[in-house]
Amino acid sequence: MDSVSATQYDTLNLPLQMFAKDLIAANALTAENASVIKDWDGRMLMGSRAALLVNEIRNCVSNKMAADNKPVPASIIRERVLIWAVRENAARWVPKPYDSYPAVIKACEAETTKSLSERFGADQSKWNWGAVWTARFNHPLAAAPLIGAQFVIPRIALDGSGQTPNVGSSVSMRHIASPGNWDTTRHVIPLGQSGDPKSPYFKDQFESWRTGTPAIFPFSKPAVDAATRTITILAPK
Repeated sequence: MDSVSATQYDTLNLPLQMFAKDLIAANALTAENASVIKDWDGRMLMGSRAALLVNEIRNCVSNKMAADNKPVPASIIRERVLIWAVRENAARWVPKPYDSYPAVIKACEAETTKSLSERFGADQSKWNWGAVWTARFNHPLAAAPLIGAQFVIPRIALDGSGQTPNVGSSVSMRHIASPGNWDTTRHVIPLGQSGDPKSPYFKDQFESWRTGTPAIFPFSKPAVDAATRTITILAPK
């Protein structure tokens, strides 16, 4: 059960870990950024500056390659071409006006530094993965005048990414069951079971979902009876 839970919350991003090694091998980064990235373990943790830098530079390089190879989407370049092209030094994919991948990387590092400064300020301690990877649960009524504020869910920093087993807000439920031992089932959803913001069950599961500590989900009748707090009976009039 613990191994499955650890897998669900795994934050290792293999593509970014591979690209980080390519960035160091290109010898095109500033000494400061190289020192941040070279020892990075590839894990997308909310406090990681390296995770943010590598991801931003990768997106920049992919976008430049896509712009020079229209109509190939940047997402295809990023997922299927980038690492191979850089490692094979494939001249076909070097975007104009650059003459090499180190030149592209150097330009993207400068653009990334400028962009992060504009978005998060000069204090580089705020340049971390959690600044861009947050809980995203947008209630349809959150934008409604007068009543919307009660439905707003804070955009709290999360671990994980779109390329790790822990995909953050893209997970609607985490459920672990052991057949034959059903009362040890673990279950958690991102917010809560109630859609009423005034209910204590509106978002009471959020921290358990975020931190990877799901509750035990009773299954058998004795276990359900033992866990029951209230009973509601719906009967015809």
